[in-house]
Amino acid sequence: MSATIEAPAKAPRVGYFANPWRKPRILQATTLLYLTWSLLPVLIAVAFSFNDGRSRSAWQGFSMRWWTADPTDSLLHDAAIRAAMEQTFKLAIITVLVSVPLGTLFAIGIDR
Repeated sequence: MSATIEAPAKAPRVGYFANPWRKPRILQATTLLYLTWSLLPVLIAVAFSFNDGRSRSAWQGFSMRWWTADPTDSLLHDAAIRAAMEQTFKLAIITVLVSVPLGTLFAIGIDR
C-alpha cells in the first residue's frame, strides 16, 4: 500500500486579485508618481516667474515684473533674456519634431 501525499488546497482568490485582467494599479500609481515628480518642479518654476521679488524661494506676491513691467530686467526689455527665450523655443520645437515621430514608431512597434 503506497501513501500519497496531497498538497494542501489553495484558497480561492477573492476581490481585486481574482481577475487576471484587472487594471494594473501599481503601474498606474507609478506613472502618476513619476509625472508628479517630473512636472511639479516645472510648475513651481512657472509660478515663481510671477513672483514680485528677486527671491527664488520665498513668495513675495504676484507680479508681471519679470515679464513686462520692469523697465530693465523684464523679458520685453532685455535682449539677452529674449535671446534665451528664442533658443528655448527653438530647442522645444526641435525636441517635439524628433520625439513625437520616434514615440509613435516605438508605440506601433510595441503594439505589433
